[in-house]
Amino acid sequence: MPTHGQKQWTLRGAVLTLFTLTQCASIAVHGQAALSGGPCLIEAHQSWSDVEKWVWNRLCIGEIADLGQRDGRSLDPASAEGWDDRRLLSLRFLESVLLLEPWGSAVPRQGVRINGAFFDAPIDLTGGRIEHQLWLDASRFDGPVTLASIETRSHVSFEGSHIAEVDLRHANVGGQLNMTGAQVSGTLNMDGVTIGGELYMREGAEFADVNLRGANVGDQLDMTGAKVSGTLIMASATIGGDLFMGEGAAFADVLLRGAEIGGQLSMIGAKVSGTLDMGTATIGGDLFMRRGRFGKEINGLFVRIGRSLDFRAAELSGLDLTGAHIEDELGLASPGREPTWQGGARLILRNAAVDTLQDTPDAWPQEIDLDGFVYRTLGGLGGNINVAARGSEWYVSWLARDEPYTPQPYEQLASVLRRMGHGEEANDVLYAGRERARALAIEHDYYWSWTGQTTLKYTIGYGIGSRYFRSLYWVLGLVLMGTLFLRLSGQHRVTAQDGNSPMQIGFFYSLDMLLPVIHLRQRHYDVDLQGIVRYYFYFHQIMGYVLASFLIAGLSGLTK
Repeated sequence: MPTHGQKQWTLRGAVLTLFTLTQCASIAVHGQAALSGGPCLIEAHQSWSDVEKWVWNRLCIGEIADLGQRDGRSLDPASAEGWDDRRLLSLRFLESVLLLEPWGSAVPRQGVRINGAFFDAPIDLTGGRIEHQLWLDASRFDGPVTLASIETRSHVSFEGSHIAEVDLRHANVGGQLNMTGAQVSGTLNMDGVTIGGELYMREGAEFADVNLRGANVGDQLDMTGAKVSGTLIMASATIGGDLFMGEGAAFADVLLRGAEIGGQLSMIGAKVSGTLDMGTATIGGDLFMRRGRFGKEINGLFVRIGRSLDFRAAELSGLDLTGAHIEDELGLASPGREPTWQGGARLILRNAAVDTLQDTPDAWPQEIDLDGFVYRTLGGLGGNINVAARGSEWYVSWLARDEPYTPQPYEQLASVLRRMGHGEEANDVLYAGRERARALAIEHDYYWSWTGQTTLKYTIGYGIGSRYFRSLYWVLGLVLMGTLFLRLSGQHRVTAQDGNSPMQIGFFYSLDMLLPVIHLRQRHYDVDLQGIVRYYFYFHQIMGYVLASFLIAGLSGLTK
């Protein structure tokens, strides 16, 4: 037999069921509990507190239930002072007006809009289907709020509220989620959340840890001025519009690895004291990081940026853009807006690709990695770069910071300079690259390589530009030396082997013997020299072939 307590609960359930059926019948008759601004046709449940009945009477007629306005004073949600039974609402009340009949259907189109409420116990609406927009603004939640897997076609707002922690895992919010100015002392877990509209977490909002891993936000995500003291995880998140994280926003660690952002990512004026990981992220628009302060080296490995990357006036501890792809401009600096690089900072652009490189002479750190870095031109929105005024010396010293040496950065810069009409500066850059290669050969005991490169340097200047004319110095020197040998040996007057009259030989004979292809006079080849002079001219002719070989190799590009 049922106990006395069980009989009481059974009777209570029967009464509640009868009451619910009666109210549902009323809804069926009247169609809507109340028109906006009209009287409420659905009564509050008798078990609700006076505060909850007052709130319901406001909601039922489409008004905001503003408890601060009712009491004539606003309370600070972040402070426990003043929050008592006069503001207290229960989970049971929320479940009734959101999920149960007849109250759920009686809520007008304006939805459940409550300001200044106090919840002293956990709120758990897991899996609920909420038909109306839900505002719980400027309120205080001493326990966690669990909205995991809820579904709603409208907006959800916790603007200005203080919450112990929030669980929105795999929730589906059809409208916007507004946490502007909210404070969440624990974890804000939105792992896998789907938000059809905007996600606002701006204007002084403060959070400990935020998990947006795999989140899908249909429009923009705005964290302007927000603070996250722990880790902000947005790995593999999808943001359909812009992502704003600047203008006073402060973060410890930010993980954006693999995120997809349809619009721009703005971190203008942001501060990131810990890790910023953007590896493999895709940003459809610009990435603005100017005036930002970044405490650790930024990981931008293989990031893809649909427009430009702007680091002007930023404070950086390092930046790794290995394999990055930037469709438009890499804007390191414009005049007067150079970044500040902390001690030991490095900029890695290995295998990165950009269209335009915008910098100033003071924009770069001391340590850079440019191996495989490709760009089409110099100068962008920050102004045209005056290559001539900067001089090839600056470009050579810039490339000298790239360690270890590889030839590609020199060849890349030279091709860009030549295309921009600065051929002489391009040749200087190529020559400096060959000099670094020669120094590296002797440093690593590659003696044969060093010997070959040294020979090319002093004979044809590596075959680069006007340095070809160094070969003329060798030609002139060897011709004069041959002439001198003939004079000193007294063999400058000889009789040709064919018995013809004596012949005067000297400068032109020496020149004819040196040139392996051109024959100035056939009788020069019938002269029979004697002694050491004969052996010198053997060397003389060999050097002619060597010089000719180097010239041909240089002209054909084999020495480059």
